Parts: sequence; C-alpha cells; structure tokens
Amino acid sequence: MNDVAMLSFHQVTFSYARTPVLQQLDFSMSMGERVALTGPNGSGKSTFIRLILGFLKPQKGLITFLGKTNATRRREIAYIPQVSNVDTSFPITVEEVVAMGVSERFLGHLDKKQRLKVREAMEYMDITSYANELFETLSGGFRQRVFIARALTHSWKLFILDEPYSYVDQHIQRVLTRMIEEMGKDKSLILVTHSHEFTEKQFPRVMCFHQGKLLSAQTCDPYAEHGL
Repeated sequence: MNDVAMLSFHQVTFSYARTPVLQQLDFSMSMGERVALTGPNGSGKSTFIRLILGFLKPQKGLITFLGKTNATRRREIAYIPQVSNVDTSFPITVEEVVAMGVSERFLGHLDKKQRLKVREAMEYMDITSYANELFETLSGGFRQRVFIARALTHSWKLFILDEPYSYVDQHIQRVLTRMIEEMGKDKSLILVTHSHEFTEKQFPRVMCFHQGKLLSAQTCDPYAEHGL
C-alpha cells in the first residue's frame, strides 16, 4: 500500500429534505486499502456509496477520487449492489448484464477482446450455461453472481461490494473470499456489511456509521443508538 489518496471525503454533509444523514463527515482511504463499513439500516451506508458513485452530490464539503471531483470517476469504480435494490423489470439476459461491465454499447457491438472478458468472467462465476436466461427470472443469489461477474470484466481502481454475502450460498461466499484475497495491491476495496463474520480476516480497517459520521469500530457501537 502507498500513501496516494484514492478516495477522500472532507466535511461532507448530506440530508434528505430536513433529515440529516451525513454530517461533516471526514474519510480517506489509500490506494490498495481495504475498508469494511458497518452500521444499521438508515445510518448512511447507502447514501455514502451513492455519493462516491456521483449519483448524489454533497450539500456541503468536498469528495475527491484520484484527485478528481466530478462524476467521471464512475468508470474507475466497480460496484456490486444489493440484489434487493435492483429493478428487474427490464428484459435483459444474463450475458447482456455481464457485458455492461466492459461497454455501454449493446452486446452485438462488443469487440473480440471485450467478448473474451465477458466470457472469462462468466466462467469464473460458473454462469456460462445461463447466458441467454432472462435476468429477471433468476433467484437473488444467482443475480448476485451475475453482478460479481459484471464487476470482474471492468478495469477498476475501486471495488465496492454492498452486502455481497446476502442471498448467496456457501460456494459463492468462498468464491468471493478468494476473489478478495487475489486482488492486487493497486486495487482498493470497500465492503458494506451488517455482518462482522467476513470482515475481521480480510479487512484490517473496520469503520462504523454513527450519528452521521464514520468512526473506527473500536470507538462506537453502531447498533447502540437503535437499541439493538
């Protein structure tokens, strides 16, 4: 790991209507660093991710990614969303979803190199035989496998996994664990999770959302204020 700032939040504040979510939040991670973020529902985890991706803009403060402040950072980030938050009404096949990781163009317009990336990612996640299946017909666990394959096609700098172990069986949990272990030191990783089972071994830095801020896991109990 080096000292290059991959991602930085400086005094970031964000509210929905009159409901504050993040308040003067400071956060920074270096190139190659792995950070696990915990916290109960409504604590700001999803808002934090949407701010990173550029889908939301801070009302106060500054966010930089590789020294940039604009939304072009999205193409440097691979994001695996929670399957429960995905709209599956659009008729699209498994292979088409995976192909979205390498290009915004239709599958039929991919070049040979891009098609190879798609095929390799599908083979890695063992979903090749489902290439022509409609994404909307899949189970939650299988959809997660498709999203992981899509992320694997992308030449990313930062990998964000949003509750990746939800809805998947033990085999895919092991695949995820191996994938995390095999990541190079030039790749940064953020894991958002409710569970601590998968953080302690692989993530030396664990932080929690507490009253609109990010604190080290040793200094706060993210569930205390909710009575859990």
